[in-house]
Amino acid sequence: MGDDEQTCNPMEWLTQQVLQQQGLITQLKRQVEDCREEVGALRECLECNGVVDSVRYLVHLHRHRFNTAKALYGLGPYVPLDAVVDIRAVALAVGTFAG
Repeated sequence: MGDDEQTCNPMEWLTQQVLQQQGLITQLKRQVEDCREEVGALRECLECNGVVDSVRYLVHLHRHRFNTAKALYGLGPYVPLDAVVDIRAVALAVGTFAG
């Protein structure tokens, strides 16, 4: 579409753009699901052949995800507990059930 069509009917042009983006998003979702399925099958195959230990794999996956979260949110080993957990809510629950 040229600029003339966009300026003549901007709502129609916008609708077409949205539909095109929705189509692309649907395609990407399918591709991601296909990749997940393939990775799962590959992991099962590697586990069955003794190449990959499933527990070690999950440990490494957890570490990788945790390191990503630390980098993204600035978490580290010296973050105080109250920065992660609302201490007041915990203290209230303990006080309530302690009597």
